[in-house]
Amino acid sequence: MNALQYRPSNENDFDAIYALYMHPSTNPHLAFDVVPKEEFLITYRKLLTEGELIVATGNGSIIGSYHLFNKEYRQADTLYLATFVIDPSHCGRGYGSMVLRHIINTAGARKKNRIELEVSVSNTNAVRFYEKHGFVIEGTIRQSYRIAPHAVYYDDYLMSILIPWTVIV
Repeated sequence: MNALQYRPSNENDFDAIYALYMHPSTNPHLAFDVVPKEEFLITYRKLLTEGELIVATGNGSIIGSYHLFNKEYRQADTLYLATFVIDPSHCGRGYGSMVLRHIINTAGARKKNRIELEVSVSNTNAVRFYEKHGFVIEGTIRQSYRIAPHAVYYDDYLMSILIPWTVIV
């Protein structure tokens, strides 16, 4: 497996990010409803300016992406992982672990104390994945979201990992 490269996403990545975020197997686990490209373009441009939208590339293509925020004020030592997705055609090859280790290393290099995220209670594969990498469930966020146009609400877990200030290999 080749090493991945990481860089900020840009306007040229729109089609690849749109495909990742709207894919039938990834979209139910992300914060975005399925929408037409022109509607998502508005959201995408906002993502480019808020936090850090990073793409992981390998062999000339986008393997995955994550969206990271620095929390503020008393929580300034915390990073919030808002979105994390691996291209379904690349799943099962260890890329998710590579990208998550990169995120954890980034937090350590920045002297952050923790990373937190929300994950759907029903997304058991993702919960196990994060637990395998040291994240713990801190609580349940009841009725955290709904997928349009349905009126059913879903719960999320709040998960986090405490970061040592040394880089993890």
